[in-house]
Amino acid sequence: AKSAPLTTDPAAPVYFPPDPIFAAVRRACCKELRPHVSEELAPTPLTPERRSQGRSGTRKTTPPKPKLQDTKLGATAMAQRQEGSAEEGEEHRLRAALRHLQAEAGVLERLVYKHRNQHRGAAYFQYLLKVRRDLKLLLSANLAEVINAVFPVITCRKPANTILVPNRQGKRKPGANHSHYKRLLGVARLLSQMAEPVLKGAVQISFLLARSFFVELCTAVLALLARVRVLTQQMLLDVVSVYNKVTDL
Repeated sequence: AKSAPLTTDPAAPVYFPPDPIFAAVRRACCKELRPHVSEELAPTPLTPERRSQGRSGTRKTTPPKPKLQDTKLGATAMAQRQEGSAEEGEEHRLRAALRHLQAEAGVLERLVYKHRNQHRGAAYFQYLLKVRRDLKLLLSANLAEVINAVFPVITCRKPANTILVPNRQGKRKPGANHSHYKRLLGVARLLSQMAEPVLKGAVQISFLLARSFFVELCTAVLALLARVRVLTQQMLLDVVSVYNKVTDL
């Protein structure tokens, strides 16, 4: 190849003659670095028909199927399922809290029976007697029967008039002349009134514990009052929620 004449113009392109050694090395390196693709994995070449389809945009694409959650039916089903799970959770919590409260009432009864003669004139013991009285009233309200009658109505398994009308089958039973709706309201009021004697009794017991008087008794009573406080507050929240749901029926 002929070399281009030299020019003094700096803007003119500079011409270099081709180097045969550099070209041979470049071809060898390209052959070594080229990936070895098998015939099975090699992509099929585009045919003229496929090229024309891709250019014209006439290729048919199936739209994705909508998920069940995106449809109205799926949304309502999911909402009903969440409401049902929440109602089942409230029912389980109420039943469990009622069982634990019955156990705590038995423990308090034994403590009062054991220490009545020694502590009957003390202020903290009078508050313990009030707590025991409130627990007896709460357990005598038969909250389990109210739960069995109310939750089937909330879940639409029974009509609403079964809890709004007094029970006709058990008129001889105490409290049968009241509907389950009114009994639920009474339980909520009783639970809200139980906080005062529990807190005042705990304050009086803490005074004794600070003076190191009757340490074993004070520790046992404080633990009992703390459990009763937690159970009654949780039951109060659930009972108020159930009462509001029954009111909306």
